[in-house]
Amino acid sequence: MRALHLRGAFTPTAAHDGPIVKAEWARQSNANFDMAASGWSAEGGWSFSTTAWRPSVTYRYSRTTGDDPGTSRYERWDLL
Repeated sequence: MRALHLRGAFTPTAAHDGPIVKAEWARQSNANFDMAASGWSAEGGWSFSTTAWRPSVTYRYSRTTGDDPGTSRYERWDLL
C-alpha cells in the first residue's frame, strides 16, 4: 500500500489564548491492484493558555471513502 498524507496546524504560543486550527488530507493506493481511497479531517477550537492548567476545547470532523460495489476499483479507506 502507498499512502500520501498532508497535514497542517496553527496553534497559539504558550503565553497567549487563541484559536487552534488543524487540517489533514490523505490518499491511499496500491501497486498490486486498482485502489484509490481518500480521507480528510478538519479541527477547530480555542486554547486557554493563560490559565494555570492550559486547557483547550476543540471539535474535529473527519470523513473517509467507502467502497462502491458497482465499480471494479477498491475505494474503501484502510486504517494503517
